[in-house]
Amino acid sequence: MGVSPESTPKTPESGTQSDAPIVTDWEDVFENPEHGLIPLVSQARTIESLKKCLLVIVESLFSRDSDARFRETYSRKLDDILPESVQLIDGSGGELEIIKKGVVEMLRQIKDFRIKKAEEALAKTAGERMSDAADRKTEDCEDANLLLDVNTDIEKAGAAKKPANDPEPVNAESQFSKMFCAEFEARLRILRAGVPQKTSADFKLPFLLSVDFNGRFEEVLCEFFIENLLHRCRGLMNKAEALEPGEQTELFQKYFSGRIGKTELWGFWQATWTEITEAKEKPKKPEPKKKKGLLGFAKKEKARPDYLEPELTEEEWKDAVKQVKRTNARTEQMWDSLCTESETYDPPVRDRDGQLLMELFGRSTNGTVNQIRAINQIVDQGIDMGRVFGEFQQGKNIEICLLAACYQRPQLYLGEKGRLKELLSGFRRANFPLISRYLHDFIRE
Repeated sequence: MGVSPESTPKTPESGTQSDAPIVTDWEDVFENPEHGLIPLVSQARTIESLKKCLLVIVESLFSRDSDARFRETYSRKLDDILPESVQLIDGSGGELEIIKKGVVEMLRQIKDFRIKKAEEALAKTAGERMSDAADRKTEDCEDANLLLDVNTDIEKAGAAKKPANDPEPVNAESQFSKMFCAEFEARLRILRAGVPQKTSADFKLPFLLSVDFNGRFEEVLCEFFIENLLHRCRGLMNKAEALEPGEQTELFQKYFSGRIGKTELWGFWQATWTEITEAKEKPKKPEPKKKKGLLGFAKKEKARPDYLEPELTEEEWKDAVKQVKRTNARTEQMWDSLCTESETYDPPVRDRDGQLLMELFGRSTNGTVNQIRAINQIVDQGIDMGRVFGEFQQGKNIEICLLAACYQRPQLYLGEKGRLKELLSGFRRANFPLISRYLHDFIRE
């Protein structure tokens, strides 16, 4: 990856005198489709390639010997903000796309700044240019600062969406909560990538493909689940609270991405989901103790086995019943909030979709992307699709990826070609309940 020599701007060192100033065609440097800086950024498909793009840009725009310190500083900042361990998702609405958009906007500001300065230089006499030479370094700092502003945008790009009045995280629990919600957001974003969010009274999106449901689910996670999950992760949180904010972030990133941490968190999440979503049974009312007869004092009571719970007293039982009622009321409140009707999406159904939502956290982002790509490849090739798809889906939990592919490319799957019907020719509705719910005309009963 690089910029061709003819596209690299030539900036004279301070003190150079010339009757005709050296003026670079900045429009070409930034916008040329073959070797421009902006197309270079647009072509980045991974975080590592984006870092290389930004370093190439710095080398190109700040190429003088006097800019060496700036180049080194910027390189270090990039390594801090975008370490190689960070995994960003490419796709519509993904963090990588958000960052690239911010970089492109900032580059266009730098381009406009340099075009303006070039026009001003052309309008000045040789004497005026000589007197301005001493100020050139100050001017250069302005577009250097613009480029440094990109770093600020990058740091913000990965943040989970939140209301404008939501304060920035200031403690370990806030950071953990934010990163946990971002895990779900990343998975849902892959599923809805490229899906138009336009709806009407006659058409609503499946909840998994709706950005509005994404926001609703995050609210429910924060209100009903996070506290319980944090309690289960108390060992991790105790360790994090002894660290500085930056070190906390690094600890959580390793925990969320490492094999041991992911396995542990998956177990905690399953237990939390079960506890929050399932109604509890009331404890059995204790039986009144039988009155002893005249010779009762001589009979020895049987000892209660150790494996049984201690028998509750009447007062303890009443307190336990009240607690169960409160817990079950909160469970109902959670389901009501999650499954409430929406104008833009078809909400999840409690008895059908609970397991699906819980298991969403256990899916890898790369695995989801690869399954969608594989389904698209089968359909694009169009050869014996029913048999090939039947073999591919064996042993895989693939339905949400198939649903996403249908809505991402509706003309191919649902339009005149109607490839979905051919793809599912060997299946019935019981095999794919989500497809049956939303696209029932394309699968046999």
